[in-house]
Order: sequence, then C-alpha cells, then structure tokens
Amino acid sequence: QANLQTTLASSQTQIRQAETEIQTTKNALEQDNIALEQARIALNQAELTLSELETSRDSAKVVLDNANAELQRKVHKILRKHMDALKIDRGVVIIMDPTNGAVINLVSIPDFDSNLFELGISQENFEKVISDPAKPLFNRAISGEYPSGSTIKPIIAAAALEEKILSPSFLIYSGGSIQVPSIHNSDVLYEFKDWKAHGWADMRKAIADSINIYFYTIGGGFKDQEGLGIKKIEEYLQKFGWGKRLGIDLMGERSGLIPSPKWKKESKNENWYIGDTYLTSIGQGDILVTPLQIA
Repeated sequence: QANLQTTLASSQTQIRQAETEIQTTKNALEQDNIALEQARIALNQAELTLSELETSRDSAKVVLDNANAELQRKVHKILRKHMDALKIDRGVVIIMDPTNGAVINLVSIPDFDSNLFELGISQENFEKVISDPAKPLFNRAISGEYPSGSTIKPIIAAAALEEKILSPSFLIYSGGSIQVPSIHNSDVLYEFKDWKAHGWADMRKAIADSINIYFYTIGGGFKDQEGLGIKKIEEYLQKFGWGKRLGIDLMGERSGLIPSPKWKKESKNENWYIGDTYLTSIGQGDILVTPLQIA
C-alpha cells in the first residue's frame, strides 16, 4: 500500500509538471501570436509609408502605377492573340499615362505564373522556370535591348527642327539610294539604300512613309545639306531618355546603347564613318533601346 501511494504521488507530480509545461507552451504560443500580429501591423504601416513615398515622388520618375489586375489580364489576352496571328512567341505591351509618364500596365511574354513564388516555389518548379529556353524570368519590356528601327525617326526630325537644320516643308529627294565617296579614295563609292524610291518628300511625308534617305540626310548630311552629326544625335536621344536607365520600380532595367565615335573606338578599335551616322539616324547599326525607352 505504501508503494502504491508513492507511485500515485509520483504520477500526480508528473501530471502537474506536464500541466505546467502545457501552460508554458500555451503562453509561448500566445506571445508568438501577439508578435505575429505586431509584425503584420508593422508590415501594413510600412506598405502605407511606401505608398505615400511613391505618391510623392517626382512626376518625371517612371513609376509602376495602377497596375490593375483586370487590365493586366485583358492586355495579356490581346497581346497573345496578336502573337498567335503573327506566329511569334515573344512580345511586349507597355501602357503609359502621357501626362506624367506613369506605367499603367506592362506585359512581357513569355512570362511565368507568379503564384508559384507566393508561398515558396518547389525545387522542381524552380528548375523548370530557370531552365526554360524561352526565358520567362527575363522581362523584355525593361531588360530587352533591341535596335530601335524607325521609331528613332521622329526624334531625329525633332532634333533637326530644334537645331534649325531645315524647316518641316523642306523637300529632300529619295531616288532609292545615295552614294557617298570614301574619305580615303574618292573613286570608291558607298551606297546607302532606301526601302524604295519615294521621290520628293517633306518632313511629314518622310515620317509617314519612313523614308530612309530623308533621315540619312538630316542625320549625317548629304552633299550641300547639313546634318545633325552624331554628337547632336546622341545629345537629343539622351534628352528623350535613351542610353540610360529610366528608374522604373522593377529590378533588371537596362540602359540600351547610343553608339558614338568614342564607344566604337573603345569597344571595336575602329574609326567612326559617315555610314555609322547614317545607320544610327534610321535606328540600325549598333544602337540598342529597351521597349520602355521607346514607350
């Protein structure tokens, strides 16, 4: 009987210890819950502060603003439809507010399901994303660098007007190509082609019909007609935000490239020629821009 009482007393002591441990664990859980709630409150306050900071930023800063989910879905669907029609697998759409430069919507395809990262992506899914040859993590809208093509021509035209090189009504003739003698041997002629012979054209027609010879001429000059020259071209492209990061609130933005005599010498160990200026004037050659810079 004495042994039984001793065993019972020992069991009661163990029960009380267990109850104490359970209560201690409950208290710790309650403290954890309180800490978690405080963290959530702090996060909400931080998000509000960040929102206020973004609202008060200089309007010239490119800010990803009002990215409405429904609009995002519609834009994605429309872009995908056009890509399918054109049989291409890469595309970008950027919608901006022209009054302040705010980015309202931005879509880059191929893309990925961001929900995979929401609660922690599995190793298997992560490997699939990063090994995908389509590079869905590569945001082409801000990181893709491409030749500008004829989107440069309105800037070249604006620069020519600003520098008073010619008037909007001044006529330049496009016969399909121009020939420029070599600076080393005048008997050697270099030909620079248009995509067709356009005849006489003023600035309005040159922009509307994308007339290369017109922009060769006002960019680099031809015969008696003065051109901007590469230094002025570089200056005006920079004024339009080319050749530098615009500062959008997304990681990975690239700056593009405005080629220059200094750049060509340093990167290629080659001299700059009039042909380089001509090609830059129509958005070909070495010039690179991001879709965001064009937008």
